[in-house]
Amino acid sequence: MSRKSRIVILTSNAGTGTNLKAIIDGVKSGKINAEISAVISDRADAPALEHAKKYDLKIEICPTKVGLLPVLTDINPDYICFR
Repeated sequence: MSRKSRIVILTSNAGTGTNLKAIIDGVKSGKINAEISAVISDRADAPALEHAKKYDLKIEICPTKVGLLPVLTDINPDYICFR
């Protein structure tokens, strides 16, 4: 069996988190051969973070674009998903 890909999901407070929920469901069902390494948002009040909390996913708040690269470098994902 191949190693699961590590993915990071970037989200904002603009949506409801349905895309994140769909990715979580895909990972949990095995349709997506990955693990979610973190959910990163620019705002702590982003609705998608409720889904991340429900599934005990690592959450990072990064309010500036400049700070994003160091956060991503530390996590070292295979893929980045944008909302």
